[in-house]
Order: sequence, then C-alpha cells, then structure tokens
Amino acid sequence: MRQTLGVRRFEFVGDGSEKFWEVERDGTAVTVRFGRLGTNGQSRTKDLATQAAASAHLDKLVAEKTGKGYVETPTPAAATPAVPPAATPAVRPQGTPAVPPAATPAVPPQGTPAVPPAATPAVPPAATPAATPQGTPAVPPAAT
Repeated sequence: MRQTLGVRRFEFVGDGSEKFWEVERDGTAVTVRFGRLGTNGQSRTKDLATQAAASAHLDKLVAEKTGKGYVETPTPAAATPAVPPAATPAVRPQGTPAVPPAATPAVPPQGTPAVPPAATPAVPPAATPAATPQGTPAVPPAAT
C-alpha cells in the first residue's frame, strides 16, 4: 500500500534572509521545494528503495532544517483560502435572522460624494415658488 504524507512547510527569517522549505513524501519518493519567500522556488525529488527508507530520510531532513532555525508553518494551501474573501458569500449561523436590506447603507456610484439623507435640507412645498414663464414675475395668490 502506497502512503502519501501531506506537504510540511518550514520558514526561516533572520540573518538577512527570508526562506521557505517544504517536504512531501509520496510512497518512496521524497520531494523538497525551497527558495526565497514570495517565490515558487525550486524542487528536487529523491526516490528511495522502501517507504520506511523514505520516512527515515524525511525525518532526517526535517531534523536538519529545524536544527538550522527553520520553524514549521501551515502550508500555503491550508493558510490561504481558495476563493478571495470578497467573492465568498457571507454565511450566517442557522437560526440567526437575516439583516433587512434597509439596514445596509447604500453605496454611492464611484466619484459621487456620499451625502447622508438627513444632511439634505427639506424644502416645504409652500416655500417652493410656482413655475412662471421666463421673465414673468411670480405673483403670490391673493388672499380671499
């Protein structure tokens, strides 16, 4: 039976360097990937005679790296979501009421200044002048 060990990631930051080192075992093959943080790095694979030999080799490599100051960290796939957070729909616990849409503030189109509705002064209808033809003075209605 072929055994696969997930990727283990180690990082070293210090002495002016920022490096990563990853190791993975797939059956009798041990693959290491290494390089500077922020790069894809390079990888090397070594095939060993047995799974036991591959496990022993992996343990030896890990001991060497931790002895040099490398610290095990979560692998990038486990630490980074596959979908960016903005694209992930919000999930609420079951039984929690949904927030009504009116409680969500409106977002103005890009380039439009945001003015809260309460900041716009209301003009009472009686104070609004009646529309008159251009050039004709507005005459208030006569009191009867």
